[in-house]
Amino acid sequence: MTEAALAPNATPQPPSVILQLLEKLAVPYQVRAERPGLPAAARLQAVLLDDAVGALLVLYPRSQLLDLGRLAELTGRQLTAVKPERLERMLGKHNLAALPGLPPLTSSPCLYEERLLQAPSLLIESGQPGVLLEIPTEAYKSLLSKASAARFGEPVGAIKPNLDRPHDDRAEI
Repeated sequence: MTEAALAPNATPQPPSVILQLLEKLAVPYQVRAERPGLPAAARLQAVLLDDAVGALLVLYPRSQLLDLGRLAELTGRQLTAVKPERLERMLGKHNLAALPGLPPLTSSPCLYEERLLQAPSLLIESGQPGVLLEIPTEAYKSLLSKASAARFGEPVGAIKPNLDRPHDDRAEI
């Protein structure tokens, strides 16, 4: 019998390509199960954006919303999310179901929200649903050696809900 058959309730493991990358780069990590209540400031959100120039990997904490207007000011580019089909093809090459926030995994330039590094450790998608990687922030910094830092996130707590004018939602967002 396999280990999976012997332990049906065991936490799924991250994809081997991710574990191999982290080992090759000597980045320490711990495997964590995703669960409600994890601190949003420590949860890394990775988004692949693109335009005519090419793709850009953008990293920010889940305690913030991505401000595309601010990103356009910073980069001089009108970035939009990569089409889901293209992202699925890219992830499929590595048998990943979600985009891990690991810049060395993609060949794209990377921009990260500087406040991301305020948490003592970061919780990153492993590529396997429900499985996170906890990486000490100091160790994660080594993955950002070719990335640029900027302030482009809008803290969720600072956003005032629009309860009186629902027809204005699109413009406000």
